[in-house]
Amino acid sequence: MENPELTLTTQPELPDEEALDDIEADIPSDEELDIPAEDDDTPLLQWETQEPASPPRPHSWYIIMGLIAAAIIIVAIITQVWVIIPLAVLIPIALTMYGNKGPGEHAYSLEPFGVRVDDKPHSYDGFKAFFVVESKEQVVFELIPLQRLGALVTLHADNDVAPEVMEILSSVLPETQPQGYFGESVFKRLKL
Repeated sequence: MENPELTLTTQPELPDEEALDDIEADIPSDEELDIPAEDDDTPLLQWETQEPASPPRPHSWYIIMGLIAAAIIIVAIITQVWVIIPLAVLIPIALTMYGNKGPGEHAYSLEPFGVRVDDKPHSYDGFKAFFVVESKEQVVFELIPLQRLGALVTLHADNDVAPEVMEILSSVLPETQPQGYFGESVFKRLKL
């Protein structure tokens, strides 16, 4: 005996072209929904701000850096690991130069599909979250990359622009608390 539910019956009636036109007319377009096109790079928010200058270093800071480099060189000579000697010289020089950099003027732009820092685009798809660091002068937004060893993208914002930046970033990325990592603690102690 055949199951009546599985028997083939007549095909359902398809809507005529006029009914399809009515259905398509009821579907709003991307423009009506205010959805930007993927190639739309019209900025949602643009601003320029100056990165704060690092504080002047006391003479003891340079002496300590020199002593650390000398100790590493002595250990490298004793253990005969010659590769470490150039590193022991170059790393303190690089940290000193990086620590003494002056304030820089940066242009920022938040766009529908990414962030632009000094005309360098960064897609939101490359970030998993962001966190906020506040100070008296500025609010700093740090975008955390998806790649484990990727570089943070930093957005400096004056206090008057920060609420708008927060609103836009919160709409595309989750906010998280800053999680310490080894490099961060080293940079904080060296005040870089």
